[in-house]
Amino acid sequence: MSSKTTWQYWVLLFALLVLGASIIFQIFNVDTLLNRLYGSLIGVVLTAIVTVFLLQGQMQSQEKREKSVKVFEKKQLVYHDFLVHLDRILQDGKLAIPERGSDEPNELIELILQLGYIKLHAQEAHTRAITEQVTKILGILRQEQMQGVDSERTFYKSLAEEIFLLVTIMRRDLYDHNEQLGDSSEKLALNLVGAVFSQR
Repeated sequence: MSSKTTWQYWVLLFALLVLGASIIFQIFNVDTLLNRLYGSLIGVVLTAIVTVFLLQGQMQSQEKREKSVKVFEKKQLVYHDFLVHLDRILQDGKLAIPERGSDEPNELIELILQLGYIKLHAQEAHTRAITEQVTKILGILRQEQMQGVDSERTFYKSLAEEIFLLVTIMRRDLYDHNEQLGDSSEKLALNLVGAVFSQR
């Protein structure tokens, strides 16, 4: 016999002893004993049913919360990796697209894959907005290459503004913030670039 079965037999034996003792020592009348046992049994069953429902609800909400935390952490990681990749593109000043079959890393393919990871984790509206911001950032980078050093202040202002907007969209997706796009990003970009270029 297993220990679980032995334990059940001990509980049954104890219950029978208590029941027998209450009848022998006339703690309860035999007439009312059955009514009390039946009432107690109904109370136990109702309590068990309510407890099961409460525990199921608690487990479901806890599983949902754990899933949300994991999704949030993964989104943070994906966004961080994306910003690091975008930083590499901006640091070298161009989007490197070598010929097919070359050993050089293709930054466009990496960028497309990074945007794919974002699309996998973000809502469709946020994915679209992030892609539009990346397009604007790459356009600013291309303009800077064509115009040269004369428009350095404008380049950095535009770049900072677009990156701040990009991060605002990512923050909106991560934290469900609903702040206006553009207002604070433009002010931050103006202040940052103004401070840097006033020292030159």
